[in-house]
Amino acid sequence: MTTEAAPPAPSAPATELEPGRAKRRIPMWDTARFLAVTLVVIGHAIQRQTAASEHALALYTFIYAFHMPAFGVISGYFSSADTPTAKRMRRTITDIVVPYIIMQTIWTVVQALVEGGKKFNPTQPTWTLWFLLALGIFKLILPYLAQLRWPLFWAVVFSIGVGYFDNVDSTLSLSRAISLLPFFLLGWQVKQWGLFDRWYEAPRRTVVRIRIAAGAVFVAWAVACAIWIPQFKQFDLHHWFFYDDSYSGLGEDAWWAGGVRFGLMLLATVLTASFLLLVPR
Repeated sequence: MTTEAAPPAPSAPATELEPGRAKRRIPMWDTARFLAVTLVVIGHAIQRQTAASEHALALYTFIYAFHMPAFGVISGYFSSADTPTAKRMRRTITDIVVPYIIMQTIWTVVQALVEGGKKFNPTQPTWTLWFLLALGIFKLILPYLAQLRWPLFWAVVFSIGVGYFDNVDSTLSLSRAISLLPFFLLGWQVKQWGLFDRWYEAPRRTVVRIRIAAGAVFVAWAVACAIWIPQFKQFDLHHWFFYDDSYSGLGEDAWWAGGVRFGLMLLATVLTASFLLLVPR
């Protein structure tokens, strides 16, 4: 079982286009990305303690239940499903492919110096670099998925289905890209629905009520992590939140394993929504 590192902040700018106006920056999304990256730092800081401390594992499980889906939602929100153009393809290369090759090369050199014998392999992303490849895959296939009648439904089907195939692994981040695709599609779909456009203008009383409910969701999940961490540890729950291994690789090759992933995806969706609703507007 490989250890997990969370992705870097999505590269898309936190801006939105208003009709008849130039792009305006939405501070909420910058804050959301900052808070998500802060959760990454906390997760990395306590990762080595999770084997010996149930308190650390509880916090780790709490964070990993939603922080990678949150990155996927934020990335999808600022992605376009327009027909690919030469300019967009060049941006995909300059913003994702080139940085990935550079950082993968640097990591290979560092690991060779520290560990020895490390070979450069661009098909096996190192540490957080998997998210760059996944993001590239998301952006390349979004225009085609958007042509389907229910793109979010099919993304969920792909995510659940890929877990049954042991031969879909971390090569080119394919397993994670497919597994986390529903969250990226959800972010894009939320933008099409205009939900946050209404949220920005919602009256204060409504905002307070919704945030109380969102806070209650977080408290409930925190209590669950604190009380049931022995059971979560026995089930190896935090590894399910990596969205990397197949079900058999996670020790659950039964037919109903896909239902477990679907349930965890619903949990991640509720927690991600609560997270974004608690971010100051």
